[in-house]
Amino acid sequence: MGQRLKKLRLIIVDDHFIFRKGLKLLLEEINFVNIVGEASSGIEFLQLIDNVKADVVFLDIKMPEMNGIETTREVLTKYPDLIIIALSMYDEAEYIKSMFDAGAKGYILKNITKEELKKALKTVSDGQSYYYSSNLSAIVVNHFIDTEKSNGEIKKDKIVIDKSKISARGYDIIKYTCEGLSSEEIAKKLNISLRTVQGHKYRIFNKLGIKNTISLMRYAVQNNLIKI
Repeated sequence: MGQRLKKLRLIIVDDHFIFRKGLKLLLEEINFVNIVGEASSGIEFLQLIDNVKADVVFLDIKMPEMNGIETTREVLTKYPDLIIIALSMYDEAEYIKSMFDAGAKGYILKNITKEELKKALKTVSDGQSYYYSSNLSAIVVNHFIDTEKSNGEIKKDKIVIDKSKISARGYDIIKYTCEGLSSEEIAKKLNISLRTVQGHKYRIFNKLGIKNTISLMRYAVQNNLIKI
């Protein structure tokens, strides 16, 4: 990716003026970002998005009138391809689960650094979900496990995996993806090229009939491919 990454059209939504400005200054230092708008509330954002084309939205969770969870659900019904990255001061499981259930593709804390911002944006641009730590990916996976259990869908002998669908390398990539690693980090860990990782992911998604990292995590949980 690197230099070939397209310019991302980005909107910042947060009710704190000073935080918005600080985040904007950080983002303006990233050469593949184009800030196309900002809003101080979910309602203001929903009005803005009808008039501004955007790829990614950094969205605060705790806002007056309409919080980030409600805003995410609302905007994705109309613009399902929009990438929502949750902004929060809180790393509590309840907020994390609610945002991912609503359709967010990332979750970051407000003390994020510029390098972490770049990593988050590259990760979601690569079609993956971004978590600020591997601990968060464990929370998300456990959420899927709890959901499946509450629906009575997890059984010890639930599914016999067709091992011909996934190569040994494919299993490694699924495991590291569910741990929250980006494609670049997986490439370094496995000592293979970024293009090779992306090729494996493309084939895995096609073979399994899934479209994103969240679906991949759910598949991994249902088929006992990962352990938390």
